[in-house]
Amino acid sequence: MGIQTVAVKDFKINYLHFGDVSKPKLVLMPGLSIQSVLNSAAAIEKQYELLAKNFDMYLFDRRENVQMGYSIEDMANDTIGAIDALNIDKINIAGVSQGGMIAQVMAIKRPNLINAMALCSTSCEVNPKDEGITNWINIAKEKDAQKLLDSFFKQVYTNEFYEAHKRAVKVFARYIKDEDLERFIILATPILGFNVKEEIKKINIPTLVCGSKQDQVVPFWCIEELVTLLKAQSLILEDSSHAMYDESPLFIPTLLKFFQENN
Repeated sequence: MGIQTVAVKDFKINYLHFGDVSKPKLVLMPGLSIQSVLNSAAAIEKQYELLAKNFDMYLFDRRENVQMGYSIEDMANDTIGAIDALNIDKINIAGVSQGGMIAQVMAIKRPNLINAMALCSTSCEVNPKDEGITNWINIAKEKDAQKLLDSFFKQVYTNEFYEAHKRAVKVFARYIKDEDLERFIILATPILGFNVKEEIKKINIPTLVCGSKQDQVVPFWCIEELVTLLKAQSLILEDSSHAMYDESPLFIPTLLKFFQENN
């Protein structure tokens, strides 16, 4: 349990393992971040403790060393490789934001691996010229960690959340290194132009789609499109943020109910 590393052929992936090992397996796929979410492992375990009482939980990071050209499909292949290396033959999966894109590709490539899937604040297609993602990439290229964090938090979270945490954001910026910004650019770039709209029509897995009408990162029509294409159940919030998975008290209980009903 805790943070561990799995070797897959010529690379390694770090992951967080927690929960009840006697229960069905649930994989969490995190979204794009400026530093590894595993730096917040204790907070993640606390946040998902309700699910951890009912599932054997795994949260996979991206591979350790990435190069420009690393795609969403590569991220999906890496995660599948890590799961295979751990001798796991059946999972449930919950992907948020970019993690939801990875989960979609995993379901396309290995449908028999996935029992049920939850997708939150994500899309099956992204404009290659998406202004929000492009702006983040350009700021990261400027090596301006404070500016990137401010832009990121203001778009991803509600204004109330940002105002309550803006002092912490300023402190956090001091710990962002140039290599973090370079990695962020590599991981953010493949979001632009991502498109599996036709492929996901073939997916026949019980799916829950979660989204907010006030999401400033993923347009709400993308959520509606996923619900339609996947014939999915849905949790739609009127006034939450892109990071409804962090902010909304409804998110985790809804996931729990969905996965319990499909296991």
